[in-house]
Amino acid sequence: LGLMTKLQELILTENMLTGALPNEIQKLSLLRRLAVGGNDLTEGIRNLFHLTQLEEVYGAYNSFEDQLDSESFRFLTNLRILDLKNNRLQGPFPDALWTLPKLQVLDFHFNALDGHLREIDDKYNPVLEYLDVSENFFGGGMPTTLNKVTNLVHLDVSSNRFEKTLKGDYSALTNLKVLLMTDSSNFGPQPI
Repeated sequence: LGLMTKLQELILTENMLTGALPNEIQKLSLLRRLAVGGNDLTEGIRNLFHLTQLEEVYGAYNSFEDQLDSESFRFLTNLRILDLKNNRLQGPFPDALWTLPKLQVLDFHFNALDGHLREIDDKYNPVLEYLDVSENFFGGGMPTTLNKVTNLVHLDVSSNRFEKTLKGDYSALTNLKVLLMTDSSNFGPQPI
């Protein structure tokens, strides 16, 4: 795999692959699309964190077990789609994702992420259209700066452990078509 240095797309979905992503994948510096969803891949995705040409990552329905941190994905400035739902990813929400200038789709639902969704720094204006962090272990409250994500069409924060009332003004989210906040009994009661 490491010898295919001109490879731009690697599509291996639903092939019953097992084991870890090989370290040699780090040599694929021109890789733009990686689709490995629907396998039984384990261990982590850290081998992807320096593939700066990546635009799309489809790794859903595997058994990735990486411990993410706030800086995970920060070098992937070309990333548009990150789909890692239904894995075993742990750690906090990677704050670096708010800084990626092209990220439109982010799906982390049904993992084991915890901590808080942090505020978005004033110098960043995410272009996210789809954000799903449902069925994780996030606590605290919703970031008041979520109002900066004005392109947001779909937001799902269901089935987490949010315990603070909604603070802030979300009136700038005028493109929102789907808002899911179900099954978060600690989130209320509160006025809408």
